[in-house]
Amino acid sequence: MKYPFAAYSVALVMIFWLCACGQQDSNEQLQTWITQAGDSAKNTATKPVTMPPTNSFQPRPYLIDSDATPFGAYHQAISVSASMSPPSDERPSQRGPRQPLEGFALDALQLVGTLLQGRHYSALIQAGGVLYRVGVGDYLGPRFGRVERISDSALELQELQHEADGSWTAKTVLLTFEGGLR
Repeated sequence: MKYPFAAYSVALVMIFWLCACGQQDSNEQLQTWITQAGDSAKNTATKPVTMPPTNSFQPRPYLIDSDATPFGAYHQAISVSASMSPPSDERPSQRGPRQPLEGFALDALQLVGTLLQGRHYSALIQAGGVLYRVGVGDYLGPRFGRVERISDSALELQELQHEADGSWTAKTVLLTFEGGLR
């Protein structure tokens, strides 16, 4: 083809000419539809839509001292049952920074030895590959487990468990040597 630009130019002019012919007809149709829609809107009175009544929302207070999270099903279950019976005041007091062994579950703690200095026992607890020395009054585990007694063969601690009704229950746990003395 010797003159491709001329062929493209002729095709382009024909397309514009066809579009221009159809343009007048669609403008007239559009104007007609707009006037008809405006007239029908003027003749029809619109009524406001009545909305159904909404349920009243009653916020529940979130107590920062509780262990329950406000974002889950656990919180909802406790809030329902806690409203039925008042919670106990046996909540452990905040007593400063957490001790290292409070970050371990009791299953992960192993009693590996006891020491006697004068009349006081200390226990050697292994957790995470590290050996810790524990005395009476120290805390172990995530449930506020406080060491009550240490003997030559066991460590006794008292844990506080949060019950479903919001109360706290004291539970005695005995940590002993596994497999004899090592």
